Amino acid sequence: SLADSLAVSAAGAVDSITWTPAVARTWVNVRNDASRGGEVVGVIKPASRAMLGTDRAGWRQVRSPDVNGWVDPR
Repeated sequence: SLADSLAVSAAGAVDSITWTPAVARTWVNVRNDASRGGEVVGVIKPASRAMLGTDRAGWRQVRSPDVNGWVDPR
């Protein structure tokens, strides 16, 4: 039924983020929003491991043991 296919689509969307392992080359500011105006909520130190997720307006979602948020990948 249509309701069943919508439920499947909605459930799949939740898991659609693909996390990619990364290692910081320099100090990286992590912000609470995908913009320069976002508050810095933490930093990732050089050589620290993190996971990069969704891309939004040129920013990447990031997850590390110490902090979660958004980074400017440049």
